[in-house]
Amino acid sequence: MPSADLIKQSQYQWLVSAVTSHNSNACLLWPFALYTDGYGRVRMPDGSQVSAQRAAFFISYGHWPTPCGRHTCDVPACVNPRHIIEGTQQQNVQDMIDRQRFPKGTMYPNAKLSDDLVRQMRSEYVFGSRKGSGASSFIARKYGLDRKNCWNILNRRAWKHVQ
Repeated sequence: MPSADLIKQSQYQWLVSAVTSHNSNACLLWPFALYTDGYGRVRMPDGSQVSAQRAAFFISYGHWPTPCGRHTCDVPACVNPRHIIEGTQQQNVQDMIDRQRFPKGTMYPNAKLSDDLVRQMRSEYVFGSRKGSGASSFIARKYGLDRKNCWNILNRRAWKHVQ
């Protein structure tokens, strides 16, 4: 059985070979293990471990994507350098929002609510009245939420996708 160092070295060698010979605009998928975020990792010759997409960019362009690399294809396992562009974290987050890849509602890992519960909360709230502002504090306590977060939900600034 090959040693871990040999496997890591072969991953880097595979990446160099694949990136320098891939002449297609199609995604080039990382064939090795992926982390829970869907991205591959590779150990560089200097011993550092980086995401496979950043390494692919470095191999192709001779510098690291600064400050970060953004996928244009939305495929985390893709290492095609044509699909990776430089940009800021803010641009990367905006890409997620624009392409509707940002988790909403129950898709958000720490969601405490469901779509039905949000509908129930909103049905209990009296919009546009003085009574409504006090009601938001009551509803927040009732459902164990932060008052500001509850107000945003009730006024459709959060959980906008729920009708």
